[in-house]
Amino acid sequence: MVGLAIPVFAGSNIIAAISPEHSGEKLKKTNMADCETNSVKTAEIVRRAYIQASGVIADEDRQSLPIPVAKNGEPWIVFLFSPSFARPKEPTKISPPSYSIRLSANSGKLKELLSVTPKDFKQKHEIGEMIGEISMPANLSFEEFTLKRNRLYELYDELLPVFFADCDIDGPRLRALVKEFNQLFELLSEPPLLPYYHAAGDKFFDWIAQNER
Repeated sequence: MVGLAIPVFAGSNIIAAISPEHSGEKLKKTNMADCETNSVKTAEIVRRAYIQASGVIADEDRQSLPIPVAKNGEPWIVFLFSPSFARPKEPTKISPPSYSIRLSANSGKLKELLSVTPKDFKQKHEIGEMIGEISMPANLSFEEFTLKRNRLYELYDELLPVFFADCDIDGPRLRALVKEFNQLFELLSEPPLLPYYHAAGDKFFDWIAQNER
């Protein structure tokens, strides 16, 4: 199974409690404890999603980056799995997501694994249609890519407790983290799948855009 951005990756965890350093930030919720969550790390949730889906997903399917979703008052992490087709020395071609998996952001436990189509994301692609190509970001070695991916997971850990607690950011440190998150997400995510990311996690990506300003 293809992991995050090109190579196969087996690991990432999700949310950690906000550190005491955040106490100086001005948030919508004035009590910092309101924005703290004891949860599994992003790298571990990525790993668990990979394992849980491995019995259903094809080896060639591409696992998306984590997509935070608040549903029925509960924090969840969604991953999309998209068929991909690779040939030596050529960019990998990718199709719309065919499966979606949802895990608890707090415990990492599986909630559901669903078969999906482009219509579920309000997209007009056909099932199995080649919608674009993906490749290793330019000028990055595998080692550099791995470091950036791991840093992105750390940023998820920092920001998700704030997002799930519905806190607004108004402080330089957290705003800098949001900006860094956006830069790394744009670098490491798959451009053909961006409409699917935003359809699945619209509230999270709107929150990121709002708090980057």
